[in-house]
Amino acid sequence: MVKSGTYVPISISNSEIIIEASKEDLSPVILLEAELLFNNCIEHLLELNRLAIDILPRSDAWNVVTFYYFGYFAAHAFLRMLGTPVLYLRKELTNNISATLGTSQSIGGGTFWLEKVRDISISSSEYRLKKLKDRLHEATWLKSIHLIESVLKHTKTSAKPQESLFFNNLVNKSLFKVYDAYGWPSSIRNKANYRPGFAYRLIENKTIAGVKKIIGDIHEDGVDLGDKIRASIKQCIPSSEEKYFSTHINMLFYTILGFYCVAKELYLQLNDRRNIDKRMHLKRDAFIKKTNPSLKGSPWSEIV
Repeated sequence: MVKSGTYVPISISNSEIIIEASKEDLSPVILLEAELLFNNCIEHLLELNRLAIDILPRSDAWNVVTFYYFGYFAAHAFLRMLGTPVLYLRKELTNNISATLGTSQSIGGGTFWLEKVRDISISSSEYRLKKLKDRLHEATWLKSIHLIESVLKHTKTSAKPQESLFFNNLVNKSLFKVYDAYGWPSSIRNKANYRPGFAYRLIENKTIAGVKKIIGDIHEDGVDLGDKIRASIKQCIPSSEEKYFSTHINMLFYTILGFYCVAKELYLQLNDRRNIDKRMHLKRDAFIKKTNPSLKGSPWSEIV
């Protein structure tokens, strides 16, 4: 995003970069990134759909990684739909900004969060790129959850109780004590993917994540997502014991679906309000029909 469009650096410190940018330049760049992230989501959803109907053995651990990244891309799309993306900036780029400003001040590379500071004129605004201490994955989940918590804090729950309940369940803290607080989705992914011998047990014919069953439940029975998220929270056992890991996977899966559906709804609302270019949206639909027609008409179609 920072590599595209027109912006003018204003200042740089060891904790943030301030830039001035035209909203007309910046908004299409953020939207394009969201479109590409939705493309990533669709590819992962199609793979999960194949898992649900495939009769051949498939890696349970890699299935966890697949739907984790589906959710990770959805969370990034969610943040971009709200105009507050989490980014990774390389040191070379921030050094170029320092050089443009004629200063030796260095902020280095790392994870940054973009937020609007104020409007300067009708066409231009000031933005802050705040450097975060968290790694990219953890920061993405933290900011996504924090934004929803902020909305809940400033919204009357009596106005739309079902919607409020849905979002409260989406930011449930059941697994905070077992994993890395707000980064718990990433911690589960790491446990499945990087801990030797923990989830990669296809050869031993022993699966502990149970991904195929979780995904199959949607494929066969349909899904009321709010009910599924609530049920997954109730079933989740916040323990580090291996035998309870599948309950963590179940909660992660439905939480991730929730984030994707929220991001998609924001995208569709923007489409209705601004009548944005629909070509990439139509391409995704065509891709689904061409590559995996079984997805259309299945319970997955309501999610896609």
